[in-house]
Amino acid sequence: FYEATGTCTDSSQPYFSCLDCGSTKHIWYHDYGYWFMGPDADGCASTSSGISIVTNEDLPDVSGDWSEWTGSAWSVNSAITVECYAAAGCQQVPGTTAKYKCFDCGGASALASVGDGHCDAENNVDPCY
Repeated sequence: FYEATGTCTDSSQPYFSCLDCGSTKHIWYHDYGYWFMGPDADGCASTSSGISIVTNEDLPDVSGDWSEWTGSAWSVNSAITVECYAAAGCQQVPGTTAKYKCFDCGGASALASVGDGHCDAENNVDPCY
């Protein structure tokens, strides 16, 4: 689950930080016309990543296949997808930094885990990620 945490200086595109990854990961747009996924966005200047897609579209509009670095070459991986959720679906709870009110949490597979009606790291169950 990634959250918009800043804005790229040159492109004015948002960049995203992973909230529930085991290590630091980001998604950012680079002026070369790529969206990248990797460990260090470096203010969106970095081209060092493990996953990328060539496109000038905003992230919610990106279509096509992402490519993944295999250690020796770039390879298309159609299993990689990015799905953006509308702001109306999840709203940040006022006075918190990473707690969200998701309107669909009532249908969660582990309702006891989202009994507070919020989606956050403690409530990482379907459909609240």
